[in-house]
Amino acid sequence: MSPRVSLGLPVYNGSEYVGAALESLLRQTYSDYEIVISDNASTDDTEKLCRDYERRDPRIRYSRNDRNRGVAYNFRKVFELSSGEYFKWVVHDDVCDPTYIAKCVEVLDAAPPSVVLCYPKTILIDSHGAEIELYEDRMDLRQPRPSQRLEHLYRYLHLCHCGLGLIRSDVLRKTRLIDGFERSDVVLLVELALAGFFYEHPEYLYRRRVHAQNSFQNYTTPAAYDERMDPANRGRYAMPRTRLFIESLRSISRAPIGAWEQLCCAMALLRVWGPRFWRVVGGECKGLLRHQLRRAAGRLGAGSPPGVQSV
Repeated sequence: MSPRVSLGLPVYNGSEYVGAALESLLRQTYSDYEIVISDNASTDDTEKLCRDYERRDPRIRYSRNDRNRGVAYNFRKVFELSSGEYFKWVVHDDVCDPTYIAKCVEVLDAAPPSVVLCYPKTILIDSHGAEIELYEDRMDLRQPRPSQRLEHLYRYLHLCHCGLGLIRSDVLRKTRLIDGFERSDVVLLVELALAGFFYEHPEYLYRRRVHAQNSFQNYTTPAAYDERMDPANRGRYAMPRTRLFIESLRSISRAPIGAWEQLCCAMALLRVWGPRFWRVVGGECKGLLRHQLRRAAGRLGAGSPPGVQSV
């Protein structure tokens, strides 16, 4: 029999905190779950720690990639290896309250299938686990129309904690999951919001750790960020805001919501994203043009005969 809930934990060099994350999962009052770990070829003690936990509890399954295949691959893999009716991604340095799973399962069991996910409120904590602040996600999306949910999502979304909530696996399976570019988690939330409602549980059951070694804390350029998402992006010129707009439109076009509602969703994007957003997109397009010109000049220079100066 498959467990009702699958908890997918992608990890890379997470030995400092992965033990605390796993302990918080093993303390859950809800017991019908599995923990699927995918290790992206860690070079620290992550493998040893995870294998120790696997030996201790039969609900834990550990898998290790042959090499670091990027964040996106690892997030997709834990879902592909899962079998539960409900699924939740687990971040290796965060902590869940013991009643997290039970209370989210209770909500989804009582709700109609149109409620696609349930997430609790969030407490931000520091590297030692001390509370920093109570965080307001404001992602309780119960508006009747997909375009209304989409507009609210883009107007108020900052940290994507709701995407780490408990999600119906059959709905998640119809999405593109996490892709290899910056803010692909936002695009996933767009697809989920177009598919149904988000319920926010009123209790603070999720503790998000904020520290200097967060996965993307030290990546200062879009290109470096995209390479971390997918190593195949190396050398590619990244245009995160332009890509976000294009992928959002793709998500709208493939959603089964009717042509009129698709148009309303596109108009919602235009309303939410003001002049500053479009200036950033314009700057990215100009940067791409300069990048292509430099590459063309480099190719011309490499092919110039001796004594001929390249442009």
